[in-house]
Amino acid sequence: MEGDKELGFTCYQVGKPYDKVMRCDGAVLEIHENLCMCSIGLTDVSMAEALAVERGKLKLSLTYVNGIIFLCVNVADRLLFDMPFNVCLYDEFPLKEPGSGCYIMPIILIENRTNIIKAMRVIGLHNDFSKTLYELVRDQWETKLSDYDERLKYTMKQYTPEELVRRSIACIEYGGE
Repeated sequence: MEGDKELGFTCYQVGKPYDKVMRCDGAVLEIHENLCMCSIGLTDVSMAEALAVERGKLKLSLTYVNGIIFLCVNVADRLLFDMPFNVCLYDEFPLKEPGSGCYIMPIILIENRTNIIKAMRVIGLHNDFSKTLYELVRDQWETKLSDYDERLKYTMKQYTPEELVRRSIACIEYGGE
């Protein structure tokens, strides 16, 4: 990982260390300054998984259940992640209304044993999807759920990742090889 602190950006490269540590296999969504970052950590990443992240078909689904936002990501029908998001963990609201634009989302696959980046991809979230995400995040910010952890535990027991996808309110797909 290299960066230019003066310009305020970080450069990620396949084969280089990641600047965050994934505590277990899974995926995490973070949002900062209109950038939606998807970090996927796996132990013993296969070549097929790395290629799926780099070039495979992607399906993204937004679900809002019990006040919790879930971004579900299906990678080439090989990997499925449901990423709960809680904007109330942030000091400041991380998004600007997209207007006629859209948010971008880097997807970074990390080998958990070594913390080395194995694959990367950047996608643009379509305008309608970006607008829906913005509205859900704004609603969650305004609601300020005080019992988020309890709601999340309850929701995760009630719904499988596949059920969360079926309850989605916005979906987008990206072709792949």
